[in-house]
Amino acid sequence: MFRKILSAILAVILITISLNIDTEAESVSTNLINNKPMKVAVLLMNFTDQYISLVRENLEEIQKENPEKVQFTFYDAKSNQAIQNEQIDTVLKKGTDLILLHLVNNTNEATVENVITDIKRTNTPVILFNREPISSILLRSYPKAVYIGLDAKQDGIKQGEILINEWNTNRDFIDKNNDNIMEYIILGGERDN
Repeated sequence: MFRKILSAILAVILITISLNIDTEAESVSTNLINNKPMKVAVLLMNFTDQYISLVRENLEEIQKENPEKVQFTFYDAKSNQAIQNEQIDTVLKKGTDLILLHLVNNTNEATVENVITDIKRTNTPVILFNREPISSILLRSYPKAVYIGLDAKQDGIKQGEILINEWNTNRDFIDKNNDNIMEYIILGGERDN
């Protein structure tokens, strides 16, 4: 699943490049015109997060395999939205061809709106991933913004189906106290995700 998400991100990057070249020649960055690598700012919630470290490693691998096509610059928000806001401001001032954004705070509508509005002002394409913003309306307000990720509700349903299937096929092994009741512990992640 992880590779599928990264593949989707890479596909969107390549589509963004081709769309910029084909339909918006006057606003294409000089990097794309001069056949230099596409500059991509990757703003991550926290480098110490295990999933995020895998995302970073895989993007670094993509860059190694495609040095003439893409150059990633990574930013660690340290799970702090204020730090991420400063990083976004810095990236927008420096200029970039694309932003990959793993939002720190995806549940505060004002925060998401401010981030999208700031990016929209510079006409920079942005891909939000993993942590779906609370409002898809905000994303639809900017045609160069897209969210790529999985449906968390659907994931929960699939996990439940796996448990039911295991219970039905391996009940003798799973039911340690032989009371014919499935007992389990649910471990949750972040409350706002």
